[in-house]
Amino acid sequence: MTIAKTVIARAWEDQEFKRALLANSKATIESELGLVLPDDVEIYVHEQTDNEIHLILPPRPSSI
Repeated sequence: MTIAKTVIARAWEDQEFKRALLANSKATIESELGLVLPDDVEIYVHEQTDNEIHLILPPRPSSI
């Protein structure tokens, strides 16, 4: 299971984890999954609803 799937499944099952994840995403993921992420890495977690759409734009490839 990928990290994203693990985090999503845990958030669906554990409301306290979900609240922590939304409040302080990076620290929660590091703590719960035993990860240490570089200081310059930021993690944003948003809760999608039925009337919201979240679109992530990836970095532009250098070949374009």
